[in-house]
Amino acid sequence: MRRLLLIFLLLPFPVLSEACNKFEYGILSIHTVVVEKEIEGASTAVHKNLQISWEAGVKVKNWYNNRSLTGKAGKPLKQFFGIQTISATAILNSLGSNGWEAFSHVVIVQDYPQSGREWQLKRCL
Repeated sequence: MRRLLLIFLLLPFPVLSEACNKFEYGILSIHTVVVEKEIEGASTAVHKNLQISWEAGVKVKNWYNNRSLTGKAGKPLKQFFGIQTISATAILNSLGSNGWEAFSHVVIVQDYPQSGREWQLKRCL
């Protein structure tokens, strides 16, 4: 019985793990600037401007808020990633559903009212 249990536990691991010989790499950058307005003597955040960049291979896509900066043929950010709201979580989940996996995250700027973050991702080809 012990021998059978040991074989059952060890056998699936090599069979279930797939080796990937070649990866595609991508970089997601999100930069945020909070726009403030003086209201009754106090600074109040009124909205955020987002600049988002997605690079995969030789393809580079850029957006300012939801608008494509890649040219007339570029899709809006929400349409390109198939998301309802613009957030890092929504974009990363969209990339994850397409096989991308984040392996590095860097905070580039963390000085209010600006922030910048960058993720490096990979997927098996």
